[in-house]
Amino acid sequence: MNGHVRHSSICTAAVATFATLLLIAYTSARTTLHEVYFLSGWLVMVVIAVLAFTWWRSAVDTARLRHRIQYHLQGGALLLVAVGVHTEFRIPNGGLETALFVLLVMLIASLVLGAVLLRSARAETGSLLSERPSGSESPVREHLRQWLFAHVSLCFALLALGAVHGMFVHGHGFLAYAVLGK
Repeated sequence: MNGHVRHSSICTAAVATFATLLLIAYTSARTTLHEVYFLSGWLVMVVIAVLAFTWWRSAVDTARLRHRIQYHLQGGALLLVAVGVHTEFRIPNGGLETALFVLLVMLIASLVLGAVLLRSARAETGSLLSERPSGSESPVREHLRQWLFAHVSLCFALLALGAVHGMFVHGHGFLAYAVLGK
C-alpha cells in the first residue's frame, strides 16, 4: 500500500469514527440536554471554518489540490452528518435554513465538480496553478482556477450565512453571549 492510499484510508477511517461518535453523542445528549442545537450548531460552524480556511493559499500544485479535494470530500461527508444532527435530519422549513441547505448542496456539488476537473488536468501534475506558462494556458487548467475561486467563495458564503443563522435566528451565537451576557 503506497503512502497516499494509506493516508487516505486513515483519513476515511477517522472521519467515519468521528461521525459515529458524533451520532452516539447526539443520541445521548438528546436525553440530557435541553437544547442540543447549541452544541451541534457550533460543531457545524467549526467544521465549516476548518474546511473553508484550508483553501486559504494562493499557489497550489495539482498534487496538493488532489489531496485537498480528497480531504474536503471526507470533511464534506462529516459536515453532512453534523448538519443532519443539527437539523435532526429534517428538511429545512424556513427561508434562511433553506438558503443554508441550498448553499451546502452547491458546495458539495462544487467539490465533486472540482474532483472531475482535477482528474481532467491529471496530465499536468506538478505545475503550479497560479503560474501561467508562456503562451496560452490549457482550458482545463483555466476552468480549474475559476472553479477554485468559486468554490472558496461558496465556502465563505456558507460560513457567513451560518454565522448569521446562529447569531440572529437562534440567539445563542457569540453575539448573543457578548451582548446579552447569556
